[in-house]
Amino acid sequence: MLFRFKMYNYMGAKIASALICISILFIVAFGFEISKFDRTDIAKADAIIVLTGGQDRISVASDLLAQGYAQNLFLTGVGGGAEIDDIIRLAPVLEPYKVCCVSLGHEAQNTRGNAIEVEKWANALGYKSLIIVTSLTHLPRAMLEFEEKMPQIQFQTYRAGPTLAVSLSSNKWIFFRSLAWEAIKYFGAWIKLRSERLFLLFLQELKI
Repeated sequence: MLFRFKMYNYMGAKIASALICISILFIVAFGFEISKFDRTDIAKADAIIVLTGGQDRISVASDLLAQGYAQNLFLTGVGGGAEIDDIIRLAPVLEPYKVCCVSLGHEAQNTRGNAIEVEKWANALGYKSLIIVTSLTHLPRAMLEFEEKMPQIQFQTYRAGPTLAVSLSSNKWIFFRSLAWEAIKYFGAWIKLRSERLFLLFLQELKI
């Protein structure tokens, strides 16, 4: 009995060690994925899309509109019944554009919802190129959903907030926690999308 207890403890420790190693590799791999989006060099596009969730995102997207990178700005996932005047209080630079060039979407509740909401808006206006603005850690998952939903659209990304190097040096542990949580959500979304593809292929095979 004692031998079995020790054996179970040994196996449990080995499994725990393996899970920790896998988790670390998992987060490191996601860190490399994030580094691809750590850039702000963009060209002009049909519209700018900002995924709400932080004032810096709205400010960055508003500045891009004012600088002429696109003719329209769409804020997806606007909550709390906020309207254009509420957004302008956060980003006064939008005042001259509020009638002609700024639209709000209130339907999206998550990143997939953002992609669905943006697809409807962009298709209605015939847009072919979009600049996606959100936080650095959110960009990989956002683009996973957007590219899956709109493969015909030419996307560019623009991070809101500090660079990867600054985040690691100034708020290392806070950033690492955010990175780990976003990594889990990213791979969860990846698995879900791939599973849905396989299921659709399976249904097509059944029809044949």
